[in-house]
Amino acid sequence: MKKALSILFAMVTAFSISVVAFAANGSVKLGESVTVNAEFTIERSDAPVAKIGSNEVEKGGSYFLFVPENSGKYNFRSIAPDTIDPRIEIYYENGLIGENDNNGYEKDKNFDLTLTLEKGKIYGIKCEADKGYNFLISYNAEIKPEEIVIDGGNRVFQLIKGEQCVASVSVIPNGATAYANYTVKSSNERVASVTIKDDGDLVITSHKKGVAEITLTDESGASSKCLVLVVPKWMAAAEGIAAVGFINSVFTFFFILIYGGLPLIGWIGSLK
Repeated sequence: MKKALSILFAMVTAFSISVVAFAANGSVKLGESVTVNAEFTIERSDAPVAKIGSNEVEKGGSYFLFVPENSGKYNFRSIAPDTIDPRIEIYYENGLIGENDNNGYEKDKNFDLTLTLEKGKIYGIKCEADKGYNFLISYNAEIKPEEIVIDGGNRVFQLIKGEQCVASVSVIPNGATAYANYTVKSSNERVASVTIKDDGDLVITSHKKGVAEITLTDESGASSKCLVLVVPKWMAAAEGIAAVGFINSVFTFFFILIYGGLPLIGWIGSLK
């Protein structure tokens, strides 16, 4: 690590609050030595105070202190290239209260962690990685949806007439889930309709052979699309007994060609 950080694994359990003082404007000031808990004691000079917005992590990792000025939900999310695998741990007086190594639904390796924190309490943040990067802290209503992903990025759902499927919806960052307010529509309700479950996932119901585009849009402007192919039963049966995996792709190709036309092939190719 670039700095020699004074992390002391002391055999103490008392939470030190004597180092905290409130300025006239209500902001929090920290003393020279801060004990978050028995596993996280650090010299103030070695640990900058993390702030709402962007914070820089040095090569090898960094430690931060964080004292919320308001109680509520806070989101911690790294912004790093695919070559870096960041990790975050957050400590309070009882020890580790949250950690994240991967957000779980994006292709990159960024962490994405949301916790409910209390005003005026001292929290320790440990960020790890073999290279430097930045991470963002967002508070409550500031955690707006930036991206919506349908079913982990699945772009095509193939159903037979009268069949239903549930497509999961992921909101990025995960702290924005509570603030997501999205609507969904089908380009052809006669082929496939879609509704939103109480938990935010989608229920897709097929009605007749054909192709329908499902569009999910949040009031923040984030959106996602997928395609529903309603195929004949014989096609689904043929795929079920197919010995070679590429047969499924061949069936799908000709189905789009017959029922949807070449523009739909271009549509799939244009998706990011």
